[in-house]
Amino acid sequence: DLRFHRLIGESSQNPLVGALLDSIGDLLRTQRLNYFSVPGAPERARKHHRKILRMVELHLPAEAQHAMDDHLRQVIRDVERVQP
Repeated sequence: DLRFHRLIGESSQNPLVGALLDSIGDLLRTQRLNYFSVPGAPERARKHHRKILRMVELHLPAEAQHAMDDHLRQVIRDVERVQP
């Protein structure tokens, strides 16, 4: 998961994205441990990642953004299941 997000960030060719990921890396790792304790969360994340990657590979930025929005909404729903 971290590698996927790192690669997507690097592909943006925006140095600020990499700097942001570096600065919050420890927080992201901790959050992912909590997130991946939610039943089915890792599988849902992989499904979303595949769709995001497919849209990026097809050079469909609007569709990639929509897929990322869907992914973020799913992550929020999953996190809310473990954090009241």
